[in-house]
Amino acid sequence: MLHHANRRALQAAQRLIAKVAIAAVALSSAFTGFTAAEGAQGPFTDISGSYAGKEIEALAQAGIISGYEEGRFFPGQPITRAELAKILVLATGRTESPNPPAAFGDVAPDSWYRGYVAALVEASITEGTSAATFSPDALVTREELAVLFIRAMGLSEKADRLAADAPFTDLQQVADWAKPSVALAHKLGFISGIENGDGSIRFAPKEYAQRQALALLAYSCWTRQAEFAAKAEELLNPALAPSPSPDSASGGKQTDNNPLAQAFRVIKAEAFDRNTVVVTLDKNIADPAYVKSFSFADGLEVTGTAVKTGTPTVVLTTGQQTPEALYRLYYDEGNTFIDVTGTPDFLPAADGDLTGIFKLTQADTVYGPLTDPIVINGSLYIDAPRVKLRKVKVTGSLIITEKVDSEAVYLEDVQVDGETLVLGSGRGGLHLTDTSLASLVVNNPGETVDIVAEKGVRVQQTTLFSSAVVKQILTREPAPVFEKVTISAETPTQSYVSLQGRFETVDVHAPVFLQFPEGSIGTLNDNVSLTHAKAMPLLEKAVISNGSITLGFSQKPETLTIADFAIDAKLGGKPFNTEDWTYDAKTGVIGFPALPADSAELLEVWIKAKNDAFGGHLRLLLSGFSGRVVDVNGHPAEGIRITFRRKTEKPVDGAAPSGEAVTDKNGVYAIRLAAGAYTGELKGESFLPAFMEASAEAGSYNRDQDASVLPAAQDNEVRIVLSWGIEPRDLDAHFIGASKMGSNFHTWYKERFNWGSAFREVELDVDDTTAFGPETTIIRKPADGHYLFYVHQYSGTGPLGSLATVKVYQGSQTDPAQTYAMPLIPSSKPYWVVFKMTVKDGGISFTPMNEFTDSDPVNTVGQLGNSTELRSGSYSINDGTKRIEKVPQGTTVEAFKQALTTADPAARYELYGPDGSTVRTGIVENSDIVVVTGSNGISRRQFEIRIEAVSPSSPGPAAGIAGLYASPDHSVTNAVYSQPIGPGVNTENAPFHIPSSANYLLIQFNQELAASSEGLQVYANGSLVSADSVRLLPERLLALNVAGLPLDQDTVIRISGLKKATGNIPVDPFTVYISIP
Repeated sequence: MLHHANRRALQAAQRLIAKVAIAAVALSSAFTGFTAAEGAQGPFTDISGSYAGKEIEALAQAGIISGYEEGRFFPGQPITRAELAKILVLATGRTESPNPPAAFGDVAPDSWYRGYVAALVEASITEGTSAATFSPDALVTREELAVLFIRAMGLSEKADRLAADAPFTDLQQVADWAKPSVALAHKLGFISGIENGDGSIRFAPKEYAQRQALALLAYSCWTRQAEFAAKAEELLNPALAPSPSPDSASGGKQTDNNPLAQAFRVIKAEAFDRNTVVVTLDKNIADPAYVKSFSFADGLEVTGTAVKTGTPTVVLTTGQQTPEALYRLYYDEGNTFIDVTGTPDFLPAADGDLTGIFKLTQADTVYGPLTDPIVINGSLYIDAPRVKLRKVKVTGSLIITEKVDSEAVYLEDVQVDGETLVLGSGRGGLHLTDTSLASLVVNNPGETVDIVAEKGVRVQQTTLFSSAVVKQILTREPAPVFEKVTISAETPTQSYVSLQGRFETVDVHAPVFLQFPEGSIGTLNDNVSLTHAKAMPLLEKAVISNGSITLGFSQKPETLTIADFAIDAKLGGKPFNTEDWTYDAKTGVIGFPALPADSAELLEVWIKAKNDAFGGHLRLLLSGFSGRVVDVNGHPAEGIRITFRRKTEKPVDGAAPSGEAVTDKNGVYAIRLAAGAYTGELKGESFLPAFMEASAEAGSYNRDQDASVLPAAQDNEVRIVLSWGIEPRDLDAHFIGASKMGSNFHTWYKERFNWGSAFREVELDVDDTTAFGPETTIIRKPADGHYLFYVHQYSGTGPLGSLATVKVYQGSQTDPAQTYAMPLIPSSKPYWVVFKMTVKDGGISFTPMNEFTDSDPVNTVGQLGNSTELRSGSYSINDGTKRIEKVPQGTTVEAFKQALTTADPAARYELYGPDGSTVRTGIVENSDIVVVTGSNGISRRQFEIRIEAVSPSSPGPAAGIAGLYASPDHSVTNAVYSQPIGPGVNTENAPFHIPSSANYLLIQFNQELAASSEGLQVYANGSLVSADSVRLLPERLLALNVAGLPLDQDTVIRISGLKKATGNIPVDPFTVYISIP
């Protein structure tokens, strides 16, 4: 039996242990340091607004990345080749080389980067910018960065063997030598691109890479290199890909000696039921093998560990926990620990009696049978508001917890043989009907609790430790309902007690305000000097926010001023001045100076009356939390308004929320709220409404209450929103269907995005692992075909029944077009197939399925008939550009068709002329159209044919620069300054000087060159030069008009998009260094 006195001792022990743990963490943090090769280390003063702030800090802690003087990092500055050399070496687990770096004359023997450059050369990752130069101060473009990381991870060969395609709108601007690496980097999820605003993305290959972008890639490489290597192998050999069924078990060989293994810190651990603890780590898990062991110090055994890859969540299966008991959880053989409070089991669906300790967690729910009563041989916790418990006998204790908040709880035809302990509830009240309680204990110092006896009620002993209204409905029950009432000596002075009805005996052991509005008392034992408050206003409730406390009285006080209040306050455990606090009698609001929203100190407030001005005594806690809101690309979401409400509170029109916060330019918000659990509704211009959960702790300030938002839906989009209850805690949204790339896609927590030719076709916003959701699937411009949406119960606890709801929104509408609710009868089968969606000629229809199954429906994707995938061993099929290339000139239609097959044998295709309707016969022509139709008769895709007229020529000699000239016009003969090109000539340290009398820079190549299909492009210090200022001339010349260009004294000119004039062979970009006095 859980006794109230034992509970208070337990709370005191919890507070003591929490203080010891906080002190230990602070002490260990003070002695944490690191050493880097050069520069100043983190924390940095200028990364709060960086989208890679956390990654920069982690890399700095590991000594992989460094900053500058005065603790600055300069996240937006471009990176140099020397900086990149160091980070490439360390992020891939390599070390500095003691050898000199080849014959690079521009790498000084005493330079800090010498050993890193040498390591890259020895690993064949780079050969320098020439045989004699490395160009350490040269800036690095985005495409160069991708190439070097792919090389450093040993994936260049795989990149060359895969199709060089990626959904970037500017893919043609990527140099041919970089395309394979850029394409593979995107397929691996190593790079994502830049949003264009319409759902499409670009890569911006010629732009210089920023230091924060380098940090993001380096962190991914450092923590996920093994994952990238495995995925690259899967791309080459699809048969090696793992089954799409969610894998959860952690295991495999230890990774203690693996320099790429992730290191984790436990930031949160909560008991979910009596045999489950949910652990939250400080980062997403790349590989289950990186997660170390867990153990408890208190005899509680860890019997299983489930890891959800791609999330920070680990689920531990434990032995039987004792509710309210404290357990110390150790991670990685005791390197870190966190305390966990034991919790009961969920009350299962049962027709007969139960044995154990259980909890009720679903608000607005009726628990108990319809007909014959059941017996719970044990104890029961009510953890949710507005719960009705009926036809149940509890042989142990019934505990109404603080999670009920101020809401009502209903007991109907209930018998409790042990103690009924009321820690939550408030003016909502505990309502009793046909109920028998052996012992009722009220202990809620934060609010007056109503106990209402309707009919057929008998309470043998009632003990009050806080303010209460104990009420018997006289017209229904003439006999005394509450046989003995005791006001404990531990009840705070000036607490308010109202007794309404017929009572046999009342024992008073504390000087409270006692009121008898109606009814009678057989015997009153006044052991103190009672104050009888027959007409006294009762302070029933108070709601605290940052800067104000709103009071609720049983009746309006005649006249109150701040002088009528006895207010004590502590901030961070220290006395807090209340002399300048105010009271507005009209609104009933106490005002005080607002605290900084991001302050981590807890404010405790005690309110009672002076001079018997009113009755009641309340304790309030003002805590708070902060976090960061980002979009799907991890970029800060500015201007998001978050409306917070108590988790137990339903949004009601006109009802004021608990508080609001708005994100700043860094996506950061902070708010001060009373201790408790909250839900937040996020709204912002150009973003979809979203929801989050947050917690204001009574003993600490949470700084990690983060959230994400999705871009607002377009008119042709479909959104599928899955939400659910607390049990089971982890449901996963799965969506399969027709891809615009011709095959089927499957979005789920492991593959949250499906890419079209140049945009995300489908995306899953988040993977919620701790109950409620929502998880939102967005479909942009759905292709014709069939789709299937289903739900998987990942958590594996209890049946698949959680009040789950799926709502479908079309376009920008705010009301769902379709709503699907999980059947009320829970299923033991783990998959719920919700609906089938069909898209045809732009129209969308839905077919309800509402079926449960044991097997993963992804295995039936082939039955949708969506596949329009085309294959050929003779021609090049580019799904991104929808072209069939390298078709020899003169190919007959019959030979052409024989060289094509469909991935789905039941699919069909036809060859048409360029108009797409005239069937082609005879010889295949350029721009002919191939139309592929899926076996469902709905999915269609077409390809354009490209005829290969001329075989490629041999590469011939490498293209290069023969000389540079500064001239007032286009003529070399009029040049006022010239410079031949040779070893060591034209570097960052030896630029080409352009006199003020020269208007043109003339670059003479060693052979005839022409603009390639991607187009000639010239960049000056990363900025694209207007095409009007660039011209290709005879005599192998390129003329650049430098007059009027925004050039610095030292300027880097980069030229790309050239090919050899004969043979159609692309050439690598050229770099020229110039100086203008």
